[in-house]
Amino acid sequence: ADLNKLEKTSRSARFPSITLDYAVKVISEARKFGKILTDSHIAGEDSAKSGAYLRKKASLGYYGLISGRGNDLAVTELAEKIIYPKTEQEKQDSLKKAFTNPELFKRLFDSIEKGIPIGIERLGSLVIREHGVLPSAKEHFISTFIKSGNYAGLVEYNDKRKGEIVLKKLDQPQEDPVTQNPFPFSTFIGGDGTIKEDLAPQSVEISLSNGSGKISVPAKFSNQDAD
Repeated sequence: ADLNKLEKTSRSARFPSITLDYAVKVISEARKFGKILTDSHIAGEDSAKSGAYLRKKASLGYYGLISGRGNDLAVTELAEKIIYPKTEQEKQDSLKKAFTNPELFKRLFDSIEKGIPIGIERLGSLVIREHGVLPSAKEHFISTFIKSGNYAGLVEYNDKRKGEIVLKKLDQPQEDPVTQNPFPFSTFIGGDGTIKEDLAPQSVEISLSNGSGKISVPAKFSNQDAD
């Protein structure tokens, strides 16, 4: 029992073995075969039985780019938004989500204060002491984390401040501006889709029994309407 416990504690915490940009490249190539994939589609010129392929396949799962088990795999909706985005904003939001999808990446990202430089040496100590990464895997983990975060727009590496990185705040995904309607009342929009100047909304304050409130009405609002 003690030997089994030792074996478990000697394993490094799981994390993607490939960077996010390379993972996107792999799934983009595989997507040419369709949304339903097999190991051979993802492996490409590599052997689908090699340890390197199995790590690559696992990494795609960590990033949330594929789903399924065994040889029955599928391209996820998250991957579709990255490969074939409707807008650039959708792609950027999806890359951020993919980067923070691996549990270890998410825990580390959440634990570091945003906008404040952190030394890479300190980062290495942090992942070993608090996140279960083995010393032998530290360099690979840090390299993958930084390169992937930089690709997703969440990690800055400044050449002028060598040995330090800065994490950016993870903003809430923005809605596609094309689908947003700044004027929720359809009567203010003309049949051709343009806003009619004489119907542009304005805010009007009204008196109520328990206070006052505001409503939006067309610009042509007469005293008779108020009565």
